[in-house]
Amino acid sequence: MPGLVTYIARRLIAYLLTVMIAITANFFIPRLIPGDPISALIDQMAQHGEVVSGGAEIVAAYKEQFGLNGTWMEQYFRYLWSLLRGDLGPSIMAFPTTVQELLVTALPWTMGLLLVATVISWVLGNLLGAMVGWRRDSKVNSALVVVSLSLNQIPYYFVALLLVFFFSYNLSIFPSSGGFSLIGGRPEGMRMVWDILYHATLPALSIVISSVGFWVITMRSMILSTLGEDYILLAEAKGLKRQVILNKYALRNALLPQVAAFGIALGFVMNGSILTETIFNYPGLGALLLSAIGNLDYNLLQGILLLTILSVLTANLILEILYPFIDPRISHGGD
Repeated sequence: MPGLVTYIARRLIAYLLTVMIAITANFFIPRLIPGDPISALIDQMAQHGEVVSGGAEIVAAYKEQFGLNGTWMEQYFRYLWSLLRGDLGPSIMAFPTTVQELLVTALPWTMGLLLVATVISWVLGNLLGAMVGWRRDSKVNSALVVVSLSLNQIPYYFVALLLVFFFSYNLSIFPSSGGFSLIGGRPEGMRMVWDILYHATLPALSIVISSVGFWVITMRSMILSTLGEDYILLAEAKGLKRQVILNKYALRNALLPQVAAFGIALGFVMNGSILTETIFNYPGLGALLLSAIGNLDYNLLQGILLLTILSVLTANLILEILYPFIDPRISHGGD
């Protein structure tokens, strides 16, 4: 138990230090983007026919409104104080809408699509990888290895474009863009749920197809590495059924590094959302991030990046805390 407490305490301290560093980087990195957000806002208003008068006074008022007045250090400390109060500020491009409101609107789309697709690919890939590694002499399993290696080399956006080309433009089975139907009125109730799932099929399928190969290959390697272990040889000497040996011994131990890899894979959810949501014109954090970059919306950029960083770090912290219960060696002070 003391070893477990020490392990968790060390992980919590590392988590808090990493969060502080991430918050600091999250503030300064958007400000390194060339351009001025206030000038971009005024230009955008002028393009829409709005007359902006007042010159320097209106610029100063906008900077104060969006927390951009003063030096970078003054802005940084105001930013920290706002975070402590749970205030991410107003969006520059969608004023007076707050950053929190935009995140609450976009987050369910990204979580519902990319997180679910990542979990599906992880589970499916590990099951197939375990089967391929355990029955490595089968011709079907050998073919699965070749397919997995091929899929692992294909970029997911290329898979997405192929799916759109065949299933949207050629066969017209699934819609090519959007998160729900706009023609004929927005559906409600269960019709709305099925409509959302219908529009999310191709984006989710592109993520699953392009990522499942990686999990198959890595799980196969883990299973193969366990075949020569003493506990596997002992289980076989006892006369246990092969399926029992796979489920109780080989699979459990092979899953340990896969759990850690899954936590790392969560960090790529946002990376995948940008291109996926762009290709399918899907509402979510990825599309919102592109808009924030294009409009130099510092507040929205900080909000999206902070949410992404905290989600990844928290997910990894939870996995690290659960890891000793999966691998008892860690709770007893082992590596």
